[in-house]
Amino acid sequence: MKRLIFAAVLLGQVLFAAHAAAWEDNGTPISSSATVQLTGSWTFAGSYECPNLVIGLELNPAGTGSVTSFGFEDTSKCKVITAYAALGCKQLTAHTATNLPWAIVNNGTNVSITQFDLDETVTGMGLCASGIPLTIGAYKSSPLTLTPDNLNSISSFQISGSLQTSTGTVRPISGTLSVLPSDIGTYGL
Repeated sequence: MKRLIFAAVLLGQVLFAAHAAAWEDNGTPISSSATVQLTGSWTFAGSYECPNLVIGLELNPAGTGSVTSFGFEDTSKCKVITAYAALGCKQLTAHTATNLPWAIVNNGTNVSITQFDLDETVTGMGLCASGIPLTIGAYKSSPLTLTPDNLNSISSFQISGSLQTSTGTVRPISGTLSVLPSDIGTYGL
């Protein structure tokens, strides 16, 4: 009997933890979908860094939502770094977000992006002379996480997590995304 009670309590805690927190608009849970655009920087460790990432989000009243767009305004501004540079890669020349929309969940203290798919190509000299195509996805044990600067009045998010390339390499992601000026302080978790 004690095991049954323990199992029921444990199941209740798991179900409660899995429940998404409501998105807020000026402190009140949203009653209809809302869209938010984020802009900022992105670093894929050992690969490249880009200063001009733009992400579109759709927030749903249930605390879920989706990434509706993800891309760089100008890939020529992206800089190839370390491991890719050592291979002779010079430029991120193609970048496509695939399988959009990607699911997001408001966890109450951060936002998880659990699905993530990119097709990219880096080109240059040496091993990169003919271009290296990569498919990049969320690493199964580390979804991308957006952590807000303020839970009740968001103006920016820090990106963290790891991505896995089609070659099996797992690398961390980092960056900062800002809410557009018209939406600063409007939304909260």
